[in-house]
Amino acid sequence: MEPHEVEILRRSMAMAPLSQPSVHELLEFAARAAAERAELRRIMAELPESWTQVRATLNELRRIVGSENHPAARTGSLRQIDGGLP
Repeated sequence: MEPHEVEILRRSMAMAPLSQPSVHELLEFAARAAAERAELRRIMAELPESWTQVRATLNELRRIVGSENHPAARTGSLRQIDGGLP
């Protein structure tokens, strides 16, 4: 579910109660978002001191978030960004 879809449901809810499938979809979306947020917090808390480890952590974050529009997401490596990290 995308943010604009949540907004559509919010507007629909203002007109009438949401259907049972819409409520279920929203709850599933909220559960996935909460799990993703917990995983992101865990990873951020474990950020290491070295740049090599930071690069690996950023790659993992990119995999979780799924930023398909970012060049590194297409190549699977942050070395492609701005000539690479040291």
